[in-house]
Amino acid sequence: MSTPARLAAFAVGLVVAFGAAWGVGDAVVPILDEPAPAQDHRQDQRNDDGHDESDGGGTEHDQ
Repeated sequence: MSTPARLAAFAVGLVVAFGAAWGVGDAVVPILDEPAPAQDHRQDQRNDDGHDESDGGGTEHDQ
């Protein structure tokens, strides 16, 4: 089998596979009936060692 024929067969196989996946995706009912919750875009207020800085930054060890 020549190289162009192999590449053509591969391309046809990809089109068939993605077409089947698209068709199944359109046929299946969504699992969730409710909309997805909004994402929280707040930044994490932790420093590099994992301690929360929002309590003023002082700890027992700093005294």
